Amino acid sequence: MALAFKRIRVYFRLTLLGIVAVLVAVILIKNRNNAVAFWFFGLTDEQQKVNVVWLMVCTAVATLVVWWVLSLGWRLWRDMRELRRLEESKRVKDAQDKRERELQEREKRIDEKVQQAIEREADTP
Repeated sequence: MALAFKRIRVYFRLTLLGIVAVLVAVILIKNRNNAVAFWFFGLTDEQQKVNVVWLMVCTAVATLVVWWVLSLGWRLWRDMRELRRLEESKRVKDAQDKRERELQEREKRIDEKVQQAIEREADTP
């Protein structure tokens, strides 16, 4: 039963992908002879017309590049937060280890003093 649902899902995705590919192809073919003048921060000449297909392709590529840069920035932000968390936990662990060593040293000194007191008590008649 699970295999049948998986097969239906795969074929549905394949059909959906095919429909999207056909729609993109129709849009590009229908607009191949259209041209438009556009302004892009003064980098383009508004008097010169640009093919709409090239404009759409450039827009799609620019969108993908911006998406990639934003996702890279988001991952970098997450990594920085994780690094900060790890450094904080390391600092806390180092402080705990230091405190533990101090307490063990103190306990050792106390044990030695108790042992010396017991030995003195045993030596006195």
